[in-house]
Amino acid sequence: MNWNAINLFQRLYSGEQIKPTVILSYMVVALCIWKTVPAIPSIEGMPVESWATFFWGAQKLFLAAVLFGVVPVLLVKLVFREKLADYGLQLGTHWKEVLLATVLLTPAFAVMGYFSNIDGFYSVYPLNPAVLWSAHGGPVQWLVVHTLCYLVFYYLAFEFFFRGFLFHGLSDSCGLLNALLIQSAACTFFHFGHPACEIWGAFGGSLFWGLIVMRTNSIFAGWFQHAALGIMLDVSLVLNLAA
Repeated sequence: MNWNAINLFQRLYSGEQIKPTVILSYMVVALCIWKTVPAIPSIEGMPVESWATFFWGAQKLFLAAVLFGVVPVLLVKLVFREKLADYGLQLGTHWKEVLLATVLLTPAFAVMGYFSNIDGFYSVYPLNPAVLWSAHGGPVQWLVVHTLCYLVFYYLAFEFFFRGFLFHGLSDSCGLLNALLIQSAACTFFHFGHPACEIWGAFGGSLFWGLIVMRTNSIFAGWFQHAALGIMLDVSLVLNLAA
């Protein structure tokens, strides 16, 4: 590496450029890792009613927790030296609106998720394929544990990464509108390879939940709404398979 290249690297990671460069660099790395890991881990040949099978099948949920939750949290706390509350992990400045949006819209998204199942979703969902065995007389409690894992390990990390880490982390340097568009574009890319209706839905949903975060400074309303949509889709897929 010549000195010009070293100087360019130092300029990219110096001064006011440090934070947005780190955030965007990690965004690319995290999304590439996610997209290159098999969408559905293989559980063929594993015991049907074994909890080891369930947790092996849940590896994508745990990967999401690390990529979109743990690492961004460490970057915020150890690298940026900032508060997680400034990234949406709080009730926010309009906490009554957060609660109202959660109470009113979460059931609507749950209904939307339940009635939006199509055969194309079976190629990507559930993220834990072991849950589908519940449709064939497998352990029903797997679906319950899957729901809890989905809520905590996947959707909380997901919302923090896109609507917290990306949106709040970039808003000062890029502006609110550009930060909203960047997280929306990243979220839409995240869904590439899924049915077309979900890709378009991801774009609209990311804008919608981004605007809620912009208004409330909290990711919690979007977290529950998004989780209700995805969880009820999985429930619908399992019940449809069992019918």
